[in-house]
Amino acid sequence: MHKEVFQLFSKKEGAQHIASEYALMAIEKIVKQNNIHSVFEFGIGIGTIPYLLSTLNKRITYYGTEENEFCNSVLAENLGQSIESINYNAISSYLNFNGENKFDFIIIDGLFDDANFLKKIAHDNTLIFVEGDRENQREFLRKTFPKCLINRSISLNKNSKHSPYYDVSSNHFVGGYTLFRLNPNFRNKTSWFLEKIATSLKYKLRMII
Repeated sequence: MHKEVFQLFSKKEGAQHIASEYALMAIEKIVKQNNIHSVFEFGIGIGTIPYLLSTLNKRITYYGTEENEFCNSVLAENLGQSIESINYNAISSYLNFNGENKFDFIIIDGLFDDANFLKKIAHDNTLIFVEGDRENQREFLRKTFPKCLINRSISLNKNSKHSPYYDVSSNHFVGGYTLFRLNPNFRNKTSWFLEKIATSLKYKLRMII
């Protein structure tokens, strides 16, 4: 479903605010393969990820925040009836969470550096997803959760004709994310190891294709 969602949102005004097709594919896979029932997203953009989640056959409690005025102005139109199943507001409205609101999956697609709030909404098995190449966010998370397992994943895809950037960078590799697993248990260590190998191979393949 991620491909259809990417194509749909890439045609909308503000498409520069959407996640890559590779990131959407990864989010769909993570939600389907893990015990994900609650999601908090920093940086909803124009609504691509909550729309994707609404298409999956899972009951998911979704909270999100977006500071961009344009993005906020088009969310209702872009999400349609799905808007009724999500909670979104300025980050200031969530800072009074008392620790009872814990999330299985946290997505960071914008600037955020409040370690105390992040620790408040994460539990021991939370997965944290950082879309794109956000080195400052990755370093912030490394310091906030020093015992977590970290995977950087890249794609072998180049900009498709559906991408809003196709005309200017059709020959560039696009798509990547970093996944933080807070629980260093055996299952997560196995996944971490396999993804390390996969990413290493992709870097080598990028040099020859």
